[in-house]
Amino acid sequence: MTDQKQLADWICLDAEFAEGVEMLELAIMSGDGRMIYTQRFRPATLRRWRSYPHGITPEMVENEPLFAECRQEIQSIIDAASHVIGFAVAENDLRKLRQEGIHTDESLGIVEIRDWFWLTHGLENGLDYRQNVGLNTCCRELGIDIDESKEHSAAYDTECTLRAFTGLLQRYADKRGMANASIEEIERRFAEEFAVEKDRYDRANGAGYCCIIRHGDGLYQMKFTKEPPAYHPDIIASVAVANRKKAMVRFSQMLTGKILYGNFRFERLSKRRLEEFRAYTDSYEADDEQFNSKLLRLAGKFR
Repeated sequence: MTDQKQLADWICLDAEFAEGVEMLELAIMSGDGRMIYTQRFRPATLRRWRSYPHGITPEMVENEPLFAECRQEIQSIIDAASHVIGFAVAENDLRKLRQEGIHTDESLGIVEIRDWFWLTHGLENGLDYRQNVGLNTCCRELGIDIDESKEHSAAYDTECTLRAFTGLLQRYADKRGMANASIEEIERRFAEEFAVEKDRYDRANGAGYCCIIRHGDGLYQMKFTKEPPAYHPDIIASVAVANRKKAMVRFSQMLTGKILYGNFRFERLSKRRLEEFRAYTDSYEADDEQFNSKLLRLAGKFR
């Protein structure tokens, strides 16, 4: 894939936020490298915020428009795009754009640099999908020079994100003998391959062990581990599970009456509950993983 003109109706974007909530700056480039939108905004409610890491102070945006005043223009750019490129763009930039009133159609293709980087470079170099890899690390690993004095400017980060994507796209195509393939063919092949590798990764990382440990204070502890627990005389029972998060939800509800994230202590262990624990079996399903992850995140917020 050598002709970047194939990306003309794609967009790449990056945004900066006040306290991670209200938008301060948005930059959008076309996939073929044209800066088509860049604007700072005055937050509607916040008056003071930390300027790290973006460096934008309240004084710098006091005369800028509210996001709502620019929403129609931004919406028209989003509507005209076939794909949007970004680094963790779905859970970060697009989610917050929706909170600002921007609509995204289900047909909009989402291109996650994080995914492309992991499959094309990280997997073969021992980088974990969930480890904290940001744009700076991605560019450094790919040999893309970064001007640290410009980092966290939305316009500059958008430019770097697009450079990272085109580099990853070319590298992926070259490795698979698809240098002359269309962007649609490459995208389809990537999606299929990523789905297989990500499912394999999720299954391997979701599996583990649960064990009940007796404490001297009369309490018990439920412990979740990825590796088999080492022998300890206070371990009452342990089971292997295909999905640790699913087991967390099940066992915390069974033994405490509420959903708890991670290891937890409890007071009573009846013979019936112990038998239920020992008889527990499960299977890994991607939908279960997502559902139980959401339950545990919510439970963590209200502990």
